[in-house]
Amino acid sequence: MDRVQEGIRHFAAGDFDAASRSFSEADVADPDNPAIVYDRACALAAASDPDKAKELFQEASLGRDLNLAARAHYNLGCLVAASGRAALGTDPVAAPPQQRQPAIDALLTAVGHYRDCLRLEDDHGDARHNLELIRLFIKNIQARWKEQDQQKERKEMGLLEFLQRVEQRQSELRSVVRDLQPEPDSPRRRETTREAGGAQAELADEIEPLKGKITQHIQPVRQAQTMQSGTDPDAKHSSRAEQAEELLHQLADETGDLMLKASSTIEAGEFSDSHFMQREVLNRLNQIFMAAAPFLNVLQKAVPQQEKLTAATEAHLGTGEVDDEQTTVLGGPPADIDFEEQSWRQSHVTDWSRMLSLKAQAELPAVESQLPALQNQPDAKTIPPEDEPNTLTANPNAAIPAEQLEAMKESLQKAIELGPQLEEHSQTAADRLTEQDSAAALPEQQRALELLREIAQSLQQQQQDNQQIQDGKQENENSQQQQQQQQQPSPEQSPQEQAMSVLRRVRERERRHREMQKQLQHIIGGRIPVNRDW
Repeated sequence: MDRVQEGIRHFAAGDFDAASRSFSEADVADPDNPAIVYDRACALAAASDPDKAKELFQEASLGRDLNLAARAHYNLGCLVAASGRAALGTDPVAAPPQQRQPAIDALLTAVGHYRDCLRLEDDHGDARHNLELIRLFIKNIQARWKEQDQQKERKEMGLLEFLQRVEQRQSELRSVVRDLQPEPDSPRRRETTREAGGAQAELADEIEPLKGKITQHIQPVRQAQTMQSGTDPDAKHSSRAEQAEELLHQLADETGDLMLKASSTIEAGEFSDSHFMQREVLNRLNQIFMAAAPFLNVLQKAVPQQEKLTAATEAHLGTGEVDDEQTTVLGGPPADIDFEEQSWRQSHVTDWSRMLSLKAQAELPAVESQLPALQNQPDAKTIPPEDEPNTLTANPNAAIPAEQLEAMKESLQKAIELGPQLEEHSQTAADRLTEQDSAAALPEQQRALELLREIAQSLQQQQQDNQQIQDGKQENENSQQQQQQQQQPSPEQSPQEQAMSVLRRVRERERRHREMQKQLQHIIGGRIPVNRDW
């Protein structure tokens, strides 16, 4: 015990390295004494060797001395919590996303140690105090991160992307409410209800940023109209762009009001009313989308939606299959079709079909006006951007590939020609689904899908042609590289190296293919954020 007393004196004097050596020598003399292990851990922690200290505290926590084990768990919690806070840096709010979750995981590990301490020693005031501090810190910092990320998204996103995010979150909340309705009352159901109501109210906060995005989206059109008419921007005359902006702002305000009403009904447990209001929210968001989106975006949304609806009806009739993603359309097993839900979603395709025809008529003259430039410049590969932004590329100011312009022209012409038929078949399908006659709805859905695919065919073919061209270029580059390698002396590749080379080429083709698919695909994902508390 002399070494232990010596170590204690060194520790009290602040000579932690000497204290650690004394406790180590005492541990050699009495290796089964958990108190000495604990003392060594304290000295190492004070000497800035937290990793080794954690190991020894963990060892001490397994001893039969419950008081000592409780103190070991408490010190483990302190060490892990300190590492978590250190991982976030001096300004936790500004911590980049890749540093956040590891730090939160460390703090939650510290919470576990403090709980173990309280399990062994219920009146350990410091452990209870630290546990509450961490709980409040995590709740506050996650709220700050969420607000910061939302502000960044609001700043960087365009109208259509921002609208998609709001619609996605609203759809997720609606799914939560639909799942809650049949569940019996329970603490878990009440907690989920409270969280869903709060999340619905938070979503209403996105309405003002949405209105700002609408104004930004319409601003170029308003400026163009002002230049064409020669009117004073401050004049009382209301242009069509201003009227459109006013109408879209009104729709956005109605959407926000419905969101808040839905939040109140959710918290009151009136799920039928909240479900109806949430559907009206989605209807108004869809109206804003149809007014703001160009032809290509509407087409990208209509095709996959009709594919899902058709597959769902086929599965209900036993004539097809629905994958995991498509079963979400039904709200249940594929055989248990929700006719009301399906009819409502089919009516959206009807709306998009009508808009496809109208937008095609509006956009076709602009596309045709740019094509003569190709006749004057046969070797031209692209059409230079005009003064007004185009809607054919992700970057509105980018030059438009000539082949894409031709494909767009054909797709627009098809939409003008087939749009009325498409709308008729989709509406008939929606009517048959309302009547719960899936057998009569299916042929109409299949025909609507055929027409949509025919409208999109030229764009898809052009995409495939571009992919083949890119593949050919890549093969030529690879061939040239191989020839150069053959001309230069180099060690022969092993079978493993050859396999890795082939794999890299395959991955490169897949990457290019995915990039091109982004033009014709609309992928939605994500979950409802839920506060983590205890």
